[in-house]
Parts: sequence; structure tokens; C-alpha cells
Amino acid sequence: MRDLRPFWEIHRHRLAPQTAAVADRLVAEGRLKFYAGRLQSLEADATGVHAMFRGRRSIQHVSLKVAKVINCTGPRTDCSYQRLVISGR
Repeated sequence: MRDLRPFWEIHRHRLAPQTAAVADRLVAEGRLKFYAGRLQSLEADATGVHAMFRGRRSIQHVSLKVAKVINCTGPRTDCSYQRLVISGR
């Protein structure tokens, strides 16, 4: 179940077409990126957020300085595993 859950979540939480079009445009412009993995830490400062996570199926930790972090875990409140959506502006 744990391995199949992400695929179910994708289909269960589909975007409205208008919202998907905006997200697609932001991705094409390089202003929006999607990351999947386990969140290690988030630290906000005056210029944005420092996000540290371990990518899905990876042992490497990734460190990003971003403008915004959007929690896309759905109704789950456990943020130890989440899909991060990072916006550059």
C-alpha cells in the first residue's frame, strides 16, 4: 500500500483544468518545480525558505533556498513525507 499510495493520491487529487494550465505555464517558465521525498527541515528567513529533504528513492539530501513551500500531502497532517512544490518567485 505504501508504494502504491502516491499513484492513488495523484488521481484522487486532480487539479481543475484552469489551475493545471497555470501550473503548466509556471513549470514551462521555470518558476515552479516539483520534488518528491522526505522533508528533513524547513527554516524561514527574510528572503525565503531553506528546505532540506531526501529525494524519493535516494540517500542523498538536497538543500534548496526557495521563495515558497506548498504542502501537498492532502488531508494527512504528517509532514515527514510530502511532495514539495517549490516556487522561485
